[in-house]
Amino acid sequence: MFYNINDFPYLLNIKNDLDSILKDVNNAYLTNDYFKNFIDGKELFYSSHIEWYARDQGIHSEQLGIDITQNGAWSGFPLYKKNFPIKWYNPQEYFPAIIKHLTKVPNVYFSAIVKLQSKSNLLEHKHTNSHIAFHLCLYDLDDDSVITCNHKNTILRNKGDYAIFDTGLPHASYNKASIQRINLAIGFNP
Repeated sequence: MFYNINDFPYLLNIKNDLDSILKDVNNAYLTNDYFKNFIDGKELFYSSHIEWYARDQGIHSEQLGIDITQNGAWSGFPLYKKNFPIKWYNPQEYFPAIIKHLTKVPNVYFSAIVKLQSKSNLLEHKHTNSHIAFHLCLYDLDDDSVITCNHKNTILRNKGDYAIFDTGLPHASYNKASIQRINLAIGFNP
């Protein structure tokens, strides 16, 4: 089951402000070595915020079929984790438009820039705690990237495509493109 973005005006505002979101991401790529290395996969990237998010949600690598603690098929660059401040870089400095939007999303639990490598997939799984997940595709792909939830599909192929779903339901993700899919991800309780 997927939700319509019109039911979440604060998410619609994020989607409509995609140019500012992309400006943040592109500037961070040029100015933050951690983020550049995360996107390029040149160094192993490890973040305890991603690990704790996975633990909180009862997610583990074997369940997903990939390593989620290193720069493997799926990884995330944290922007926000409730009750776990990011101290190794300043998200507000590098992602001001995104952080401004996050303050308007009710009960934000987690946010990150997430990537799924080309020709990769996350196996079907569900989180221990049910949250609403918002994924916004940041760049055009040359083939479909599919998110499934409760055996229904939505395609993220073009910049601005999105998926909104309940993480407590079985969901999976498949990237058929020849390039990595990069999304802004937000987890929250409306």
